[in-house]
Amino acid sequence: MALAASIGRQLSNQLFKHKACLYTGVKCYATDKSRIPWNHLWIPEEYNKENHAKHAEKYHMHPDDYKPYDPFEKATGDYPALPMIGPEAKDRVENFDFFPCSYMLFYFF
Repeated sequence: MALAASIGRQLSNQLFKHKACLYTGVKCYATDKSRIPWNHLWIPEEYNKENHAKHAEKYHMHPDDYKPYDPFEKATGDYPALPMIGPEAKDRVENFDFFPCSYMLFYFF
């Protein structure tokens, strides 16, 4: 136990002795534009017909395929109204989670 405390004390002294690495990390995090909070992207916006193409692009859909929910239903904003497909309508032997990739061949052979 004393050895662990000694190692922990030495490690913390070394880390805080060179504060430049800590300041650099904080500075890089604060100025990096890619680290802007992302949670505003998934919040639904109010739907309007002028921005129909923009809303379709937001959900990676073709503008003809994009149909939002009824504005008075469920307070869903601009979320697309996707069809409800139950498990009985799907092929039971199809593997829905498998996406073949070329790099996976190295693991099997």
